[in-house]
Amino acid sequence: MQTISEPRNSALLVAEREPVTETTPAIAAEAIEIRPDSSTATEKHTMRVMVVDDEPIIADSMAFILQKEGFETLAMYGGQAALEASELFEPDVLMTDVMMPEMDGVATAMMMRRRFPKCRIVMFSGYSGATERLAHVSGGKDAYLMLKKPMRPDDVITVLKRWL
Repeated sequence: MQTISEPRNSALLVAEREPVTETTPAIAAEAIEIRPDSSTATEKHTMRVMVVDDEPIIADSMAFILQKEGFETLAMYGGQAALEASELFEPDVLMTDVMMPEMDGVATAMMMRRRFPKCRIVMFSGYSGATERLAHVSGGKDAYLMLKKPMRPDDVITVLKRWL
């Protein structure tokens, strides 16, 4: 059996299928993407939001709140882990803290934007110099939305619903 995993809604979906053999028909697609309510082509795409913060309580809380509002979410606790998970999750929006150990949110956002050019970026920080740092590092080329901690969930939801 081959196991296929896809993170979704802050959980990991696992599906098993028989390996392709001479007696098994080949599967044309390399990956099967599962989205909620994908039974008809006219249905609206559920926005995928990846929330990244080195404080799990913040990442988990925001992901939970957004999930309750109908967004597909995944909480991650570091930039490198977020980039690895993005291969399967493919976010429409990256929400990331700026100040994180190992890989900060600015580097995470820039690498995510290279992988997914249409991915929208929301950065948040309690650090007052974060906006200037972001503008300096990005060279003003990329548009990032910056929110100040503590964030009000209603403000985040309003921004995301505008992007639907």
